[in-house]
Amino acid sequence: MTTTQYDLKRGGIVQKTSLAVPVPEIPVSNPVINLEQRLIAKLRRSGLMIGLSFEGDWLKLTLFGVITRGATSSFKEFSSQIFESGYFLIKVDLSGVERIDGNGLAVLIWMTTQASQRSGQVSVYNPKTEVRNVMLAARAQFMLDLGDYNLAAS
Repeated sequence: MTTTQYDLKRGGIVQKTSLAVPVPEIPVSNPVINLEQRLIAKLRRSGLMIGLSFEGDWLKLTLFGVITRGATSSFKEFSSQIFESGYFLIKVDLSGVERIDGNGLAVLIWMTTQASQRSGQVSVYNPKTEVRNVMLAARAQFMLDLGDYNLAAS
């Protein structure tokens, strides 16, 4: 299986073959996330792109595109790989998301549950007006940590 290794401190991408051996704990000074190439391609085809960066101890996911039924299985698989890489403090920036449906909200809620089971947290913020309206209609503010962003504002 081929994976793409994102070395976020150095900004590099390294191709490697993954072996079935336990991955050692990664020191905070050199954070690395392994993502399969097929998953990255699948996300792009589904209309969702994800930027990765760090803010202190938090992994920041900046989402672009749509989080609808066609993208949710890939997004959930992507999120699983993030958790398997040992990251449980995650900020999800929705400023680049044009549209989200109930399936997309379900993945965000699933991420929140997975992180809390591992003593972590997922914080969702910056939704555009259309995304914010879907979240309000679904009453998602009661199921998601919306960070410092007041969903009911403006």
